[in-house]
Formats: sequence, structure tokens, C-alpha cells
Amino acid sequence: LCATFFITFGLFNVIVAIFVENVVAAARTNEVLVKRQRSRDKVFFANKMTQLVELISAVEEDRVAEVHSKRLQRSSTARAELFKRAAQIEITPQLFEKLRQNQAFADLCTDLEVADEDHFNLFETLDVDGSGTVDIEEFVEGIAKLRGGARRSDIIGVSLMVQRLIIETQESFEKIIELVGRK
Repeated sequence: LCATFFITFGLFNVIVAIFVENVVAAARTNEVLVKRQRSRDKVFFANKMTQLVELISAVEEDRVAEVHSKRLQRSSTARAELFKRAAQIEITPQLFEKLRQNQAFADLCTDLEVADEDHFNLFETLDVDGSGTVDIEEFVEGIAKLRGGARRSDIIGVSLMVQRLIIETQESFEKIIELVGRK
């Protein structure tokens, strides 16, 4: 009876060890896959943003048909020239409206996981400085932040900014009241 107990106990230990070993191996494999996916995602994002910048440049120069015929078959020098040209583009509401009406733009936004409901007010969202225009840097950074659903860090970040604004507003009101009280 005692020998059966020890044999059963030993057998369960071997089974548990095999199970733990498989779980650890799966975790390592999953970690490698996650890193590989993140790397692919960065490459994917860079390629899609390059296409988007190319489209913006083409729409701005009224040469959209040309973009569709030779999509991203550019050398690194040609891409550098594209970005140099695009850096000088200021996206106005009128240019952005032309982009929004372009199916390639909608497809690229979908590929970049920008929600359809965000497309309508996208210009106002991307115009963070309120200048009435969006430069390419604002555009790329804004699209990067809009990708996917809201994350907990996004919500916390907004909450912290609102708290800071409330404190600054209260301090400003206190200073105004103090100044008015002196007069």
C-alpha cells in the first residue's frame, strides 16, 4: 500500500513537471511571437504611413492617379525626397476634405485601425495646436495615437491632464480675484 502511494505520488510529480515545462516553453514561444509581431507592426505602420504621406502629397499636387499606378516602388532616396517634400505640406481643412473623399485614404485609415467614427472629426483631432492646419509630423503622431481602441493609459493620461487643467484654472481664478480685490 505504501509503495503504491509513493509510485502514484512520483507519477503525479512527473506529470506536473512535464506540464510546467510545457507551460514555460509556451510562454517563451509566446514572448518571441509577441516581439516578432511588434516588430512587424512597426514595419507595417511605417509602410502604411509612407503610403499615406505619398497619398497626401499626391492629393496636394492633384496627381492621385499617378500614385495608384506606382504604389511604393521607390528607392530610399526617392522616399527621402518624398518626406522632404511632404514635410513642407500644411494640410488645410480643404485638403483634408479631399483626402477624406479618397477611397485609398479610407482604406489606409482602416488598415491603420483608425475607427470609422473618428474619420469625420479627424482633422480637428489632429490639429492639436489649433492652428487650422496640420503638418505631417502632427498627422503621423496623431494617427499613431488613434490606432486601436482606447487603452487604460490613454484614459488615465486624459484624466491627469484634466486634473492639471482644473488646478491651473483654479489658480488663475484665484490670481484674478486677488488682482480685482486690490483695485
